[in-house]
Amino acid sequence: MSMRLSELVRRDLAEDPPIAGVTADSRKVAPGFLFAALPGVKVDGAEFAPKAVAAGAAAVISGRPIGGLGAPVVVTPDPRRAYALASAAFFGRQPQTCVAVTGTNGKTSVAGFCRQVFARTGRTGASMGTLGVRIARPGPEADLQITPPGLTLDARFGCPHRAGGGPPSSDCGREGPGSCAWAADGQQPVSVTTGEPARKPWRTMTADAAMDGY
Repeated sequence: MSMRLSELVRRDLAEDPPIAGVTADSRKVAPGFLFAALPGVKVDGAEFAPKAVAAGAAAVISGRPIGGLGAPVVVTPDPRRAYALASAAFFGRQPQTCVAVTGTNGKTSVAGFCRQVFARTGRTGASMGTLGVRIARPGPEADLQITPPGLTLDARFGCPHRAGGGPPSSDCGREGPGSCAWAADGQQPVSVTTGEPARKPWRTMTADAAMDGY
């Protein structure tokens, strides 16, 4: 499977290489991948761009120009959103409904509750968080736990959706900034907030249920 870089970033480009994968982890780059150099709390992902290109990255998404890479750099003021949109475009069809749980306490529990509710109402559901990826089929719950691979959220959620077609729920921790932005841009989410609400309004929020703790 491959797509042109211009299809993933939605703009005309002077260089438009084929893209074989998308990742924000320089350790997971393979030949032909699009590497998203995301700014972090302590380290800027742009520092790992040379390593990613050396590993075969065909292009880089960044919030600032990076010279001397030998690969096209797509500069955008919001690299996290560009990464979310590129991932959604590359990995294809995603669940129509996504429940993203953010806050301070109770995220993993609420994500699990959502998965169980979907299963008990006749739909395949999946949840992802600190306990890994769990998929629940309709009927008496029999969870299948999967250790999350080092891929994007779209890859993780796209696979169970294609297998059974249920809405996933995700524990979006504060340690991973941009998780909620991914959910809003790559999906059509229902927002469930536990404890402290997310700081940034979501662009495509369809509903918002505020919850305190559990």
